[in-house]
Amino acid sequence: MANSGKLLNRNFILLWQGQVVSLFGTQAYLIAFMFWIAEATGRPALVGTMTMIGGLATFLSPIGGTLADRYPRQRLLVVLDLVSGVAILTLAGLFFAFPGRIPLLIAALFAVNIVREICQACFHPTASALLPDVVSPDKLPGANAFITSSQQIIMFIGQGAGGVMFRILGAPVLFLVDGITFVISGISEMFIRVPRKERPPAGSLRQGFREFSRETAGGFRFVFSHPGLRAFMLLAGIYNFFQASFFVLLPFYVTDILGVGADWYGFLLAGFALGLFVGSVLGGIAGFTGHARFVVMMICLVLVGVFRSALSVTTEAFVAAAFLFGAGLTTGFYGVYITSVLQSNIPADVRGRTFGVITTIRWGVVPLGMGFFGIVAETSGLSIPAIFLVSGCVIVAVTLWTASRRAMRDLLSG
Repeated sequence: MANSGKLLNRNFILLWQGQVVSLFGTQAYLIAFMFWIAEATGRPALVGTMTMIGGLATFLSPIGGTLADRYPRQRLLVVLDLVSGVAILTLAGLFFAFPGRIPLLIAALFAVNIVREICQACFHPTASALLPDVVSPDKLPGANAFITSSQQIIMFIGQGAGGVMFRILGAPVLFLVDGITFVISGISEMFIRVPRKERPPAGSLRQGFREFSRETAGGFRFVFSHPGLRAFMLLAGIYNFFQASFFVLLPFYVTDILGVGADWYGFLLAGFALGLFVGSVLGGIAGFTGHARFVVMMICLVLVGVFRSALSVTTEAFVAAAFLFGAGLTTGFYGVYITSVLQSNIPADVRGRTFGVITTIRWGVVPLGMGFFGIVAETSGLSIPAIFLVSGCVIVAVTLWTASRRAMRDLLSG
């Protein structure tokens, strides 16, 4: 069945269901990952470095995108989710079997995190490329809003409960939950039915590698030949690099600045997720088009920087949660529009490769930023609030500069 005129068709529900289920496990994994390392070592630099190295797998996204353009996208999703599930279940087994072997568990967490991130780097461009195959073009904004808002509900539940679950159940159980959800997701995706894609004709290994490399490079050429996409990539790269400071330092901000425990780490993330949900729903309802859409998107990004900077001026957990809710709301509103704009304007035959390049540039800088800000926080003497203030101000500045570029206005308006 090709893309359907109905939004809630069978294929879309199966794709949505798999992503939502695995996302719940991902929240459990992230909280266990961050807080277990923080408690076991007490070193922000190690948290940032491990996250950075695992996240470098994002640079493999163009390869995943090329695979998505050459082979059945649905089957790729199944394989990627099952591999992730098996790897994380193995990690959970090691935590149960050797609870006191800290060096062994750090090494295992490091290795499994790399495998998990490689699979996710290939999963995201594949899923983004598959969505227009299961819903019609006019339903893409609604589909993205539906997926995003549903994911935010799961993030809200998972993050809100994650801190409590970590305190009560511990990291091994949360890793087990994550592994099981990936397996469930892979099974759900087995039943998606889209038109069969012909495999490329077999040839010599050298010929196949040359063709694969040529197709991968084509994704880069498409992105960098488009002025609007170039402007968007610049904004996304700088924006996400400085956003990373909040991801890596939030556990230490919770304990050292707010003076509360792991429960509040989950509550703060839940506040952000709730904001994302509300913003995604409002974005799907509002239906801005043309120049109005561009203006609203830029305002949202400026407000993200303002709310992030505001974290530097409070030591009250409830106030910090309110600021993160605001950051989530504006991020969610923006996210619905940018995803739909990109999916609607990228040709189907290069969609996977292009989203692979976009994923690499947008998210490849996040692990670099996490490693950088983890080291800065540990070695420079700068306080975490000061780092948050600077990062938020940079986000505001780069958004205003990019908004002045005509190519960016044309991309987001057209």
